[in-house]
Amino acid sequence: MADIKLTRGEHEWLEAACPYFKPEFIDYLSNYRFKPDQVSINFAASDDDPNVGSLDMEVTGPWVEAILWEVPLMSLLSESYFKVVDRDWDYEGQEGKYLVCVPSLTQFPKLIHISVQAYEKGMALMEFGINFSEFGTRRRRSHHTHDLVVAGLKKASEDGADRSGNIIGTSNVPIFFA
Repeated sequence: MADIKLTRGEHEWLEAACPYFKPEFIDYLSNYRFKPDQVSINFAASDDDPNVGSLDMEVTGPWVEAILWEVPLMSLLSESYFKVVDRDWDYEGQEGKYLVCVPSLTQFPKLIHISVQAYEKGMALMEFGINFSEFGTRRRRSHHTHDLVVAGLKKASEDGADRSGNIIGTSNVPIFFA
């Protein structure tokens, strides 16, 4: 985590795509580095089974730094759970492929992978006039699964533009067609 930093390209993208962010905030993010010594993680095993117990995570430090640990710690915890505990799952029936044209990147269609279930749920929500946000980053099964879900919701938003509902945001800022 200490090696993660905003790249120059990401800095430029934030400036262009998020004009509501003050330059000082983007500069702060560019200079920010996670401090692993701010995080304490302890496992307390149960008396009955040493493999079962509770996990205690504590982040100390100024709020402006500590709050930035929330999403990566929770997503790492969630992904660990699905790799170790809940492993009876695969992508069969979960993933679909769509051809899309991305004029800003290429004149030729590109094959993208999406969650078919997320696409169908997004279309149904919009059909009923519901505006919704996606907040699965902290609770994701994996980075790949979350990308599929966000891509499915994005595709539904594009295909359902004539409906009264819409996806109005996400807790994740994925790069869709890189």
